[in-house]
Amino acid sequence: ARLPNIIILLPVEKTEVVSPKGEKIINLAGRMGKAIGALLRRLQIPHQGNESYGKLRINGVALKIWFQPKLASPFSGKPGDWSSSMSRLGKGISHQQRNIRIGNLSLD
Repeated sequence: ARLPNIIILLPVEKTEVVSPKGEKIINLAGRMGKAIGALLRRLQIPHQGNESYGKLRINGVALKIWFQPKLASPFSGKPGDWSSSMSRLGKGISHQQRNIRIGNLSLD
């Protein structure tokens, strides 16, 4: 099956910034835009665009590849990349949740 490209439109906030050259208005990603961008990066789904521009584009071919299971090689006893990456993702998310619960909100 062929998957279409997906375009996600995100809200942006306009902010005034004072610089040596004068005042400028810049776009900042909102909370939801940052969360969606972070989720796509965590899931390793390639996308074009930036949260600050308010538009993210996900290629249909990239989604199709992401949805394909990554099976272990029949010649090795090691599990495939898919299970190890999902395990790392699960551990990373649980560490993030624990840090949020205990109030450790550093950006590491």
